[in-house]
Amino acid sequence: MSRNRKRNYMPALTLILTGYAMSEHVQLLIVSTKVHGFFGEVLMIGGVIRIVEISFLLKDEEYSNSGCIYSFQYLPSFALVLSGLLFMGANEEQLQLVVNMGADHSSYILVISSCACFMQLWFLVIINFYLKLEGTSSSGVNRYGLLPGDDLESTAANTNNRHQADDIDQFELDDMSDFDESTRHNP
Repeated sequence: MSRNRKRNYMPALTLILTGYAMSEHVQLLIVSTKVHGFFGEVLMIGGVIRIVEISFLLKDEEYSNSGCIYSFQYLPSFALVLSGLLFMGANEEQLQLVVNMGADHSSYILVISSCACFMQLWFLVIINFYLKLEGTSSSGVNRYGLLPGDDLESTAANTNNRHQADDIDQFELDDMSDFDESTRHNP
């Protein structure tokens, strides 16, 4: 975010330039060069997708007008998760182990990509679990009908007062007639 709560292109441009540098980074092993190249390409794709999201999907706004997350918005985060796993798995010792096992770079990249899919799934499950516990759905609307950016403090105070009133009504409106009749018969 930058001024006036608008989106900024600079992180995406940094991803693109870093991805280009990593994709052209020559290593000792050919497998390592290929994995670093794919890592750089994924970083560049993540940066380009983020620019497309900012420019065309969100139109420089903080979030979408409907308050929901579009399926296209999961791609930049997946690209970052995949590039992070590729970066961690692209060290020389790990790739020497892959070569010694007789695997090529494409099978290793597919295994890392599968791990990235599971990790992205885990992140989404944890985020949805948190939103469920908080009382907000992943569509951006919570159970009180608020959209992101609404005044949550006044709503929380109103909700708290409503819950207190419900508790008082429940306590005061309980059926106490049985208690009164039993005390009248048994003084």
